[in-house]
Amino acid sequence: MSPRCDEGRPRRSLPSPCPKAFFAAFLIAFSPAAFAAEWNGINISGFLDLYVAAAKDQPASGRNFAGLGTVATREGELALDLAGLDLRKDPAPWGFTLVLAAGDELEAIHAAEEPSARDTFRNVYQASVNYKKENLLVEAGLFPSHIGFEGALPHTNWNYSHSWVATLSPFYQTGVKLVYTPDENTTIELHALNGWQQIADYNDGKSAGLKLSRRADKVTATFNAIYGDEPTPDGNLPRSLYDLILQAEISKAWSAALETYRGRQQRETTPDADWEATALWVRWTARRNALTFRAERFDDDEGGISGTPQQLESYTATWAFQAHESAKLFLELRRDESSADIFPADESRRQDLAIAALALAF
Repeated sequence: MSPRCDEGRPRRSLPSPCPKAFFAAFLIAFSPAAFAAEWNGINISGFLDLYVAAAKDQPASGRNFAGLGTVATREGELALDLAGLDLRKDPAPWGFTLVLAAGDELEAIHAAEEPSARDTFRNVYQASVNYKKENLLVEAGLFPSHIGFEGALPHTNWNYSHSWVATLSPFYQTGVKLVYTPDENTTIELHALNGWQQIADYNDGKSAGLKLSRRADKVTATFNAIYGDEPTPDGNLPRSLYDLILQAEISKAWSAALETYRGRQQRETTPDADWEATALWVRWTARRNALTFRAERFDDDEGGISGTPQQLESYTATWAFQAHESAKLFLELRRDESSADIFPADESRRQDLAIAALALAF
């Protein structure tokens, strides 16, 4: 099953990580990013993220292991998930963000792009310019998606691996967004986009996005939406997703989050395909330790977004240890179950996975 791929898109095998790992490590080690520098108002930083994954009942060669689609795409070897160089200037009133990266994850989330866009932006995670005046921000270019509780960068999430809720919704988007913050607790965003996780507008169809977020005391509620034409075997037809996120700070040590969404792909020759998902996170933190439990269910009975008619369930426990200001260690256990044979082991509907990862931020 290809991550975030439209129906009928083939899975791509993953290239060897060695040249990219060497290049990214060299870039971070010998650039100003190693010192979290600032130059002429430009903030320079970087990150490096390595992992080892082991799956139960995995075939002898885990070279093209793709049991999760994004994070931990290889099994049984030390691999580079992501390494990047982050250059950004806060808008005053103009600013920009440029994040150049390499690794298995960027290859995976760009896999559904048209070849020309994929090759041109292979090592670009974000490239956008922004303008701010009082409570209004305008951003244009390639930037992270407004959809979802989890972002593409694993070291910024509560769990290391992505939920199916995140994997099967957009991680990034290209276009223009307007962000209005009438007060410190309220955010309103409007988006005009090239499409569902697409850099190039190859189907001549635009998408519209919306985000409404409100914080009240220790609870934050966010509503997200995206709507626009996407390629299907019947031609370009509307796809929609409506997403609700609730996040609560229960106490100093405990916090929780709930995400639920419903999507639809319209069709002509067959009935419309609907899918829905729910994920729950519970997190405990103390000093330099954090423990997060995640449970989720993804129903895609018509294969509208995953490409395979199925119901997915997943349970994940992640321990994160802040070993240093710039270094975080992740240890994670995860079980995934599907009603279809989608996992790498022969005719497997279940997958047990262990991941150890080290994330460095400079």
